[in-house]
Amino acid sequence: MKKFMKYFKKHFPIFLYIILLNVSVVLVTVSMHEFGHYTVGTALGCENMKIIILDSVVGNTYTQMNCPLDTNVILIAFGGFLYTTIFGLLFILLKKLEERYLGVVVIGFNLTISSSDLALVTNTLLPIVLVFIGLIVTIIGETLLTDKLLYKYRRAGS
Repeated sequence: MKKFMKYFKKHFPIFLYIILLNVSVVLVTVSMHEFGHYTVGTALGCENMKIIILDSVVGNTYTQMNCPLDTNVILIAFGGFLYTTIFGLLFILLKKLEERYLGVVVIGFNLTISSSDLALVTNTLLPIVLVFIGLIVTIIGETLLTDKLLYKYRRAGS
């Protein structure tokens, strides 16, 4: 236990950095995801639109809108991928920095949250598959990010 506490105290700043970085990226990813629905909804003629980042009653995020009856709701559901994919790819382009793995986290997390959108508009297994793929991609991204940042931090401290 003493060895763990010594390790934890020594690496606390990098763990705090990783946690704050992840919280920030998750909040931005959720916001961009909902803004993608908003953008596609606007392009398809939906009105009275409002982005709800956290509904305290439902405990969920969503984009509220009134759309014409002939609106393709699948396009609106896929709108969540619009900005988050670009956001994730921009992180991946940071080739020399360890934070590039946040792009993998963003894309994985977006796949996971998009599954609930697709579950509302399709009766296929796609939402379930997306949840598992998204979780795996997110875990891979988090593992790579944490490993690379800890390695860099240890090397800098030596």
